[in-house]
Amino acid sequence: MWLSYHVPCFYQNRGSICACFNKDFKAELLKGLEKEGVTYIKLETVKVKRGDDFVDEEILSFYTDDKNTHEKLQTFLDIFDDAVNKYESDLKQDCYFFEFDGCMLYVHCSGKITRKRSRISPVIRKLEEVWREHPDLRLGQLLIDCAGGKDLFNLEDDELMEVLERFGDNDDFGQIL
Repeated sequence: MWLSYHVPCFYQNRGSICACFNKDFKAELLKGLEKEGVTYIKLETVKVKRGDDFVDEEILSFYTDDKNTHEKLQTFLDIFDDAVNKYESDLKQDCYFFEFDGCMLYVHCSGKITRKRSRISPVIRKLEEVWREHPDLRLGQLLIDCAGGKDLFNLEDDELMEVLERFGDNDDFGQIL
């Protein structure tokens, strides 16, 4: 799979285009990729439209042939998201982007709280495991049982995970939270 991080080089400040400090950001991305065993990395500069002007943006592309694509993709998203959070004050961008096999994925926008994407896979896997242990339950029933008296909308993922870990103990459906 081909993946690309968009590395900003400029930002707008009161209508003017200014260079941003991206050296540490790039180094953080490369360190994360190296840790994951990525060997083929290419850095290219492209022109992007910013207001009425065209400015440079660097594209850090890399290839991995890992068979566990979904989990690896999540790992690469987390590397990018962590670097953005760490260096956002240096980069001063409104949005940051990541590409997967040529498709642009939105990753992070300033001023908005983002949840870690890495939380999704473990919860989904545990939900599937518990549901397979209790196949007579419909998904809605299972989730409502997990929520107990709490509103599903307000049930945090870590709370759901804790409940799923204990689900079925003493058949205390509805009494878990």
